[in-house]
Amino acid sequence: MWTFLAGEFLTLANKVVMRWIRLIPVGYAEIFKVKKQGRPMIFVGWHGHNLVNLGVYLRMFGQDSQAVIMVRNDFGGRVLAHLARRSKIRVVFLGKDPNSFRWARGVVEVIDLVKNGYDALLAVDGPEGPAYQVRPGAALMAKRSGAVLASMVATSNRRINLVKRWDKHMIPLPGARTVVHFGPIIDPLEQHSLPPTLDELREKIAEALLTGMHQADELCLDSESSITELIEKGHNERQYRANQRT
Repeated sequence: MWTFLAGEFLTLANKVVMRWIRLIPVGYAEIFKVKKQGRPMIFVGWHGHNLVNLGVYLRMFGQDSQAVIMVRNDFGGRVLAHLARRSKIRVVFLGKDPNSFRWARGVVEVIDLVKNGYDALLAVDGPEGPAYQVRPGAALMAKRSGAVLASMVATSNRRINLVKRWDKHMIPLPGARTVVHFGPIIDPLEQHSLPPTLDELREKIAEALLTGMHQADELCLDSESSITELIEKGHNERQYRANQRT
């Protein structure tokens, strides 16, 4: 019962936050280009951005894509799973022990789903940190599935951070300018050079996320005219894609 109530609260909070923020997505044109090519895709972000990242993914890609997340089989994981299922995102439970057979089986299941067209949404510093340190799971899954990696980071000019949580989870305040920065695309199967090792791929993920955070922070402080131009450009691109689908 408590899991259900907490899950419903999180679902409501996600909807409310996505309605009250002034969303500015940046860099997503490359995402649509890769999707058009039919390549499998893994979105990578920080655990503390989960609330915004899930909402933004659903708004921008949910109509055209199937997605999957991995969660630990504990209270927090089951609450997040409730939100995901209400949002028509598939959930794979990993168990509680990263060294268990169930955890390994869950990772293999997600890899198979990615190979079959699902987008995986991964928090690369989860499930328990340390914050902003990339764990090797996403790099391994990308190499095994052949999926491209797309970084996804969020920031807001007015927000609260849940400082008692290890991930300092971010919640934008009403009317806040909220920038979500996508990319660059990272391809584990590079054609023009030797494929990166797992450590090299993990370093590329960390660099993309940290660079994206810096650029998103700058945009949050940018002039109103620059932001208006970005919003208008984004609206025109979304309208073009809508026309292409009809």
